[in-house]
Amino acid sequence: MRLVSSSELSNRPHVDVQQKILKPKSGEYLYNDSGLWSPASRTVYIGELAFGLTVVEMTEEVVMRYSNGKYIRESEYRSPKASRGYSDHTWTTKKNIPCERLRVVIHSPQRGVSWSLSFQETAERTLTQDISKIVKAMEGSVATLRQQVGEAAEKAEVQRRELSNRPHVRRTLEYPETQKRGIAL
Repeated sequence: MRLVSSSELSNRPHVDVQQKILKPKSGEYLYNDSGLWSPASRTVYIGELAFGLTVVEMTEEVVMRYSNGKYIRESEYRSPKASRGYSDHTWTTKKNIPCERLRVVIHSPQRGVSWSLSFQETAERTLTQDISKIVKAMEGSVATLRQQVGEAAEKAEVQRRELSNRPHVRRTLEYPETQKRGIAL
């Protein structure tokens, strides 16, 4: 296994940060943090095969109570003693908050390849206890992933040849400066 420089291109699939992978109900929007860190390079090689690694802190859906200008867990809320003229204006809602457990997603950074493995911590088990299991899973996936990478490369080459045979595309490929200036041939 070796780490890679940041000069190589990379591709990362969507990574769900929720502890329980949820499917949205009709008309419901699930929280999706598009601000996740994204690698600038393929992360690890096994032989000549690249594997991307993404580590995220998972979230869990928790009932939260709005009180005194901030949200707190419902389990931590203590109702103030009733007093004359005091009204506690609160409400509850469900929010996805970090749960202090990690998920590792191993994926193919090659464009056109949709392959990934996911490992996550539980309340009883940390990821550090599963490192050998994760490495063995990566090594066991080499043959399958190598085949998918080869198929994706062949498909990309066929698409490139088809595009280069089209006259209007060929002109743009031969004279890229015309596309920048908006010049039609």
